[in-house]
Amino acid sequence: MKDRSSPQNGGVAAKAGRLAFVKRLSRAGVVALVFAMAWSGMGTVAAKTPIAGIDAIRQRGVLRVAVLDEFPWLKERHGAGEPFEGPAWMIAKEAARRLHVRLVTVRVGFDDKLRILDESRADATIAPLIATAERTRQYGVVVYSQASQCLFGRANNPKLSGARSLDDLNRPDVTIAVVKDAPQGRWLRTRLPSTKVIEIPGNITTVPTAEIVAGRADVATIDQYFFAATSRRTPGLASLPFGTSCLDSHELTLPIGLAVPKDRADLQVLFTHIVADRRARLAGEQHRVVTAGP
Repeated sequence: MKDRSSPQNGGVAAKAGRLAFVKRLSRAGVVALVFAMAWSGMGTVAAKTPIAGIDAIRQRGVLRVAVLDEFPWLKERHGAGEPFEGPAWMIAKEAARRLHVRLVTVRVGFDDKLRILDESRADATIAPLIATAERTRQYGVVVYSQASQCLFGRANNPKLSGARSLDDLNRPDVTIAVVKDAPQGRWLRTRLPSTKVIEIPGNITTVPTAEIVAGRADVATIDQYFFAATSRRTPGLASLPFGTSCLDSHELTLPIGLAVPKDRADLQVLFTHIVADRRARLAGEQHRVVTAGP
């Protein structure tokens, strides 16, 4: 029987040990290479992923908001000082402050106040909008106010001057002008079903003043905050509810808000928190602007 402790056997054992070590080292090298490749791949993916939402705004250093002069939520100012006032402006300023970025405005019209979000030309639209179910499905809407409706017509129209409430106008001989496809028209068909309704083209902010002045309609719908300015531009008009009571109307109360892209949940949460934190101040700012007038 061979001596296993002989130099020959010792050499064989040493060689086998070296081979096993080399194999272990090779396996470790392969594992390390795989991890290195995986890490490198992860880094490549991360580098290609676009920065979005609040992180993109902070990196850019600018919060872009779409604006449109709409009393009393976002009223344009002229002269020295800030370009706007109203609750929508207050919300936007607070958002920029919390993000530590500058606030930049992008002017829009009624028809593109939401389209600008689709085109990524603004981070949010603070141009006041009615928070309809369809808009809420398509965008991240944050409600911060509301608006109700009044009716208005010529002050010397006996059908209007003899009415004490909207119910008194629910007669077949009363003609009401509404904007085609606007929620105000749909509401009136239910609220005053006995009246005759005529439709005119326009958008949700169109006021059918021409129909009233020309006598084609007895009354028309108007936002509770718009009548004061309309009556100054067109003397001889009256509202129902009468006078300043129009501001206290609760007819067809519609939610008013701002919007962000649907996939910017972090930005929507930021605006939601601001509205919740500043609710009393926002109401006070809107009351101040309404009191000052258009």
